[in-house]
Amino acid sequence: MIEMKRATEATPSKQQYKDSKNTPIKLTNRQQNVLDLLKNGRTSVIDVVFALGYSDPRGYFKTLRTKGVDVKSEWIRKKDVRYKIYWV
Repeated sequence: MIEMKRATEATPSKQQYKDSKNTPIKLTNRQQNVLDLLKNGRTSVIDVVFALGYSDPRGYFKTLRTKGVDVKSEWIRKKDVRYKIYWV
């Protein structure tokens, strides 16, 4: 599990993402907070919920992908549980 941070303590973004027209994309504060958390390494949905308090961050992952951010994911399977981890 990752170290939990409050939304106000998220690491500031250094990389500027651009769309297909090479125009910088604009992110809301919540989208930026999720992106900053994903930049810290592999994280699960529950990690984002605990760290930022957002009830369903999967919508943010989808929005970030739609805006051109390469959010990667992988299924983790254990005995009777499976979940996804996400990272940038």
